Amino acid sequence: MVKATRALASVVLFLILFLGPAGEAEPIQALAKAPNRPNIILVVTDDQDAASIRHMPILNSNLVERGTNFKNAFVTNSLCCPARATILRGQYTHNHGIEGNSLPSGGFRRFWKLGRERSTVATWLNSEGYQTALVGKYLNEYKIRHVPPGWDKWYGITKYGYEDFELNENGRLVSYKNGRDYSTDVLARKARGFVGHASDRTAPFFLYVAPYAPHEPATPAGRHEDEFSNAKLPTPPSFNEDDVSDKPGWVRDQPRISDRRKRSLRNLHRNRLRSLQAVDEMVGGLVKTLRANGELDNTYIVFTSDHGYHMGQHRLPEGKWTAYEEDIRVPLVVRGPGVPRSQTRQHTVLNNDFAPTSTKPGPPPPASWTGARWRRCSPGTRHRPPGGARRSWWRRRRARSIPSTGRCGRRTISTWSTAPASGNCTICATTRTSCAAGTPTPTSGRSERA
Repeated sequence: MVKATRALASVVLFLILFLGPAGEAEPIQALAKAPNRPNIILVVTDDQDAASIRHMPILNSNLVERGTNFKNAFVTNSLCCPARATILRGQYTHNHGIEGNSLPSGGFRRFWKLGRERSTVATWLNSEGYQTALVGKYLNEYKIRHVPPGWDKWYGITKYGYEDFELNENGRLVSYKNGRDYSTDVLARKARGFVGHASDRTAPFFLYVAPYAPHEPATPAGRHEDEFSNAKLPTPPSFNEDDVSDKPGWVRDQPRISDRRKRSLRNLHRNRLRSLQAVDEMVGGLVKTLRANGELDNTYIVFTSDHGYHMGQHRLPEGKWTAYEEDIRVPLVVRGPGVPRSQTRQHTVLNNDFAPTSTKPGPPPPASWTGARWRRCSPGTRHRPPGGARRSWWRRRRARSIPSTGRCGRRTISTWSTAPASGNCTICATTRTSCAAGTPTPTSGRSERA
């Protein structure tokens, strides 16, 4: 009886994430009949903007049309390492302490030194009997043979690249640089292999797949090099704005984007779409493997990104790390048992919520857990974040960081001063209750390698 209750709880907790802490839980009658704990596959791309999933036909046919697409999914820090630490820990940046991609403010070594690896979604699920595997990007500046606790299988990227890269394969560093191996394809093979092996066992599995695409330089696989040759660079009203008088000073200081830079952005846009085609094929391969092993109907497949990306909006060239929606809004699609098919939802979902709602941890969760989770779900029950998690975030923040500019060689450096936390957000100029980011913003669209 206890095992059945915990199995049902695991299903409920995971599904509630995709209804969002700001929304209401819809009745899901299938939960009451769930005989097994579900498998979970989380696919996290790198620097993918939300709009680009429309150019991924396999993902659309296998996930969007057979699952639910969440239009208001956001990250709380639009930089790689802080965002990925949030996914692993279910915490805001100021709680897990990873503020940047490298020391002293962030990166893998800081995550390790702070002891954050000892309590993650992997350790919690593993302690509940899940088989766990990570395939792809872990954290920035991870370059060693060390395998973090909680992971049964480990294929972490230790050197980034599309055709010249290195993986830590369960404690052994393996180099791929012969030109025949494309990184997304290698990761796809590792992921399918784990699914096939795990499906032969009775225990459920959790697979975290994190390809490098479409991160710059967004080198596509050879078979996709000629695609999207006529794709146009998106130019919404926010693109290369003529009047930025209503923007913060660091945006007003940005020059208009030149025609030459526009051509560069267009070429990068095309390569980003091309590089995503191998990711699209990866998703299709995982679905086929699940179906062949009889696990598809008992598996949640979640597709998202660590953060979004801007390309010319608000006069900012390519990059992330701002609180603008282009950077904090991410794609989020989920398919699985009980999830409505071909549905679009407007519920607000944050990356903080994944870890707490997809687990029922054995060890106590962190005291500063800032994601939201619910303990039960019954038809017609309304669910809200315990303790007003969203509101208390702003109450706890005593100061905000605003950028001032400094330059060092070819790179723009951001330094930070503090401002009172009342009134409008000093970064995105919205009211603080509607600003989803709470993230210091750089003075340049060209962010550090992430």
